[in-house]
Amino acid sequence: MENRSRMGLESMFLSTLRWATARLVRAPQAWLWAALLIACWPLVAAFTPVGMTTRDRAPGGALYEIAFWSALVGVASGLATVVRGRWFLAPLSTPRRLTVEAFALLAPTGLFLAAGLGGAALVGAPASASVWLGAGLCTLHLTAGGLLLLRLPLSPGVAVAVLVALAWPVPALLAGAAPPGPGIARFLDAGQHLAFSTGSNPAEAHRGAALLPIIGMVLAAALLNRPDALRRPG
Repeated sequence: MENRSRMGLESMFLSTLRWATARLVRAPQAWLWAALLIACWPLVAAFTPVGMTTRDRAPGGALYEIAFWSALVGVASGLATVVRGRWFLAPLSTPRRLTVEAFALLAPTGLFLAAGLGGAALVGAPASASVWLGAGLCTLHLTAGGLLLLRLPLSPGVAVAVLVALAWPVPALLAGAAPPGPGIARFLDAGQHLAFSTGSNPAEAHRGAALLPIIGMVLAAALLNRPDALRRPG
């Protein structure tokens, strides 16, 4: 029974990966975003020579930014794909539907992270383990937010716009506001995972606490999900 369940999960993962990837490679804007992410580090190195190429400085700050935007573009691309096909997922049970949706959000994100951070590595700025760990947690945070947005009747464009707003300008605006603004900002801020260094225990404690919003959003998405009959839109 355990082997059968594992095989079913692997089959679902591969099917979702093929579906999400096929939709992604057929979208011209996806190729444009990938090219921009690959070009990010060469542009940073070219236009900041004093800071990056003529001094012995760690390029971590720029890599964190590239990792954040790669994760955000990836999850946003997956979100648009799932919104267009969610009618087909409507009859699935809550655990199965959330799993498929999560796979569909994660699949393009891996490709865009490989483009952004891989492009930097090709020209001599490989990402450290800390950057990859932060990027992974940032991706999970954005994915959890995407799962929650999929519970709302939003169009693909609106869903992507809301995800970008909640991940970027809204936390920045609320961080300096009166309470409870900073608390809401910490809950929404996916970039906080990239701000932590793995070199100190206090940072590890903060990183552990930052997992709570991810867990909370996934649980909220599960509670709000309602399996429905199969209905093609229109």
